[in-house]
Amino acid sequence: MSKKLATAHFSLPFLNGLIRIDATDTGQGFALLEMNMNPLSGPETHIHVNEDEYFYVLEGTYEFRCGEELFTCGPGDVVKVPRGEPHRLTAGPAGGRHLTMFHPAGPEGWFVEADSLAASGALTPEAAGLLFDKYGMIRPG
Repeated sequence: MSKKLATAHFSLPFLNGLIRIDATDTGQGFALLEMNMNPLSGPETHIHVNEDEYFYVLEGTYEFRCGEELFTCGPGDVVKVPRGEPHRLTAGPAGGRHLTMFHPAGPEGWFVEADSLAASGALTPEAAGLLFDKYGMIRPG
């Protein structure tokens, strides 16, 4: 039997997107998010302690830094970031659209909570740091 999977929209200063598949849909196995990244923007360098992260570029270009490696990706490219590896991505001048998969699921809740804080004007660096802690992410440095 098929069912329509849950979706949750989120909007942050550098992107907007939605959760296409969350932990409840996969028994905690994985989560799939679709994101539209603003031009020349992206998250700061961070580390996922408990999950591998995969990116599939749908539109635009992205610069990725994974560990010490720096490379550019475009539509159809896939990037795997193993848990524990520092990484960041930055959209090119036209912005970008990509899918992100977390394996196992878990960090997708960060986006929902960050969206709520952003909507109320309370997404400060300190609040984001507390969410990083809650969802097993680290900002190196």
